[in-house]
Amino acid sequence: MATLQQRLERIKNYSTKYELALIGPAGEKYLIIYTGRLSKAGVWTALTHRYDDLVRVTGQTEWQVDRQGATSGAWRVVWTHRTQRECYIQGELAFICDV
Repeated sequence: MATLQQRLERIKNYSTKYELALIGPAGEKYLIIYTGRLSKAGVWTALTHRYDDLVRVTGQTEWQVDRQGATSGAWRVVWTHRTQRECYIQGELAFICDV
């Protein structure tokens, strides 16, 4: 596993990416993806790439998507306003594919 310094060095000369997270009804949080696309299209793309994992974790198959994120029942997909760099330093959420 790479050290924090190695991980920060790896993203040094790339554009900023932001954390998109899944938040459950009990407050649990999971990382969906880091992306630079802060738009409805960015949320939609993230959901389509991680759809199987979203259904497995939430049991929800239909999502309402907008620029701020997405909702399905009590589950929400939101921008956390943390950059990838901040996540590395502050501590990352559990990745949805690993849950």
